[in-house]
Amino acid sequence: MGIILIKRQRKRLLAIFSFFICAGCSSPVPRQWELYEISSTCPSFYAGKLVLKPDSDSRIEIEVSRNRFGTEVYLNLLFSKAIPCNDNPHQTEVYFTIEGQETRKIFPFILEGSQRLVLSKEDGEYLIQTLLEGNFSTIQIGRTITSLTPLSFDSLYEQLLTILIETENL
Repeated sequence: MGIILIKRQRKRLLAIFSFFICAGCSSPVPRQWELYEISSTCPSFYAGKLVLKPDSDSRIEIEVSRNRFGTEVYLNLLFSKAIPCNDNPHQTEVYFTIEGQETRKIFPFILEGSQRLVLSKEDGEYLIQTLLEGNFSTIQIGRTITSLTPLSFDSLYEQLLTILIETENL
């Protein structure tokens, strides 16, 4: 009787061990863009945003936000603060690289708290166009680098643009 119980426990342990081995060998799911629609009782406050959550290494979240004032691109630093430029304490230095091309240095504005950066209109449009063209790219802030995937961006961006947003002034 004791030998049968030991064999059953062995089989259970082997099954559990096999599960963890297989789970560890599976490839990770690539990060995907997510669309959020923000509605309100007042149409003037409708908005939407596309978010690329951070990967486990970078801790940088990318956000393309659209509201009645237009479209803006934000970089959200989740566990660090932006280091201001020496010549302008309201901006920081960011490196944007499209795969296989030269690196472009951009200077987003640091928002209060130093963990949220807003790209200039020109730089935001450049980043969006890069993703719409299907280009993989990276953003480097200090020693932290994150990759931007164009996968599903174009269809979600199209949906973002179809959100009915009242643009008249209050």
